[in-house]
Parts: sequence; structure tokens; C-alpha cells
Amino acid sequence: MKSGKKRVLSRFVLSSFTIAALCVAPAVSLADEVVDTVIAPGVLIEDNEFVTSLTFHAAIAFDIVDLDSSVTVCSAYSCAEIDSAFADSRGEFVAKISVDKIVDVGLDINDYNELTLGGYIDFANDETFSGSDEIYYKGDKAMETNKPEETPPNTPEGPDGPPTK
Repeated sequence: MKSGKKRVLSRFVLSSFTIAALCVAPAVSLADEVVDTVIAPGVLIEDNEFVTSLTFHAAIAFDIVDLDSSVTVCSAYSCAEIDSAFADSRGEFVAKISVDKIVDVGLDINDYNELTLGGYIDFANDETFSGSDEIYYKGDKAMETNKPEETPPNTPEGPDGPPTK
């Protein structure tokens, strides 16, 4: 009789754990698949006539990327569509985008910039992928003057008033 009670108790405990696991487990969602991505070259020099495009190597099979939908590269400021895509020798996704488009999406000069490659695996089911890497954008020192200027100190004469003695 004791073994019967143990069996009932073990079934109860197992059932309780199963129900608890189902209640607590997160719902399956079609979340963004994050893939390792490497950008070449890693340093982009302003007005370099020899480098005309950036290449994004993503660790995702080329065959599963939905190229009928948009594949984009985004900076912290905006996005642009890639120019071309192909499979590398391992069958992984490779995208190319012109330097002009990359500069147009906005890059911080003389600083590291994170760029994110993203697109759809399955557009109909809203399954996406993305991967990020950093490049260094080296610009002309004169371009650094495009940063916002410091506001002049508040003086009784105002910013355009006579110089203080």
C-alpha cells in the first residue's frame, strides 16, 4: 500500500511540475535572430577613392534570407538598402553597400560607428535577422568643426556686446 501512495504522489508531483512549466515558460515568438556580422574594411577613410563599398559578412545561410524584401544597413541615424547580396564559399550571406550610402546614413567622424545589417528570413511570418559590427570613420580634421559650437557665456552685454575688460 505504501508503494501505491508513492506512485500516486510521484504522479502528482510530476503533473504539478509539468503544469507549472507550461504556465511559466515564455510563449514561443518569432524573435529577431541575431547573427555574427563582420564588416570589411574595418576603417573607412573619408574621400578614399580606392574603397567604393563596404562588405558585410553575416553568419546566416544565404538561402534562408528573403531577398524579395528589404535588406538594410542602419547607423544610429538612419538606414539604407544594400546594393547586392551573394553567398560566400561557405554558403553564408554577404552584402555589399556603397560607401556613399553608408556616409549618407550618418557616421560620427573620427569615431567608431556601429552599423547593423538586417532583413527578413520569412517576411510572411515576420521572422527577421540582424547583426552588428563597428567601423572607424576617419574624416578630415576640418570636418570636426561641424560639431555644435559651444554657446557663448551669458554676459550683461549679451553675446554680441562689447568685449569685457
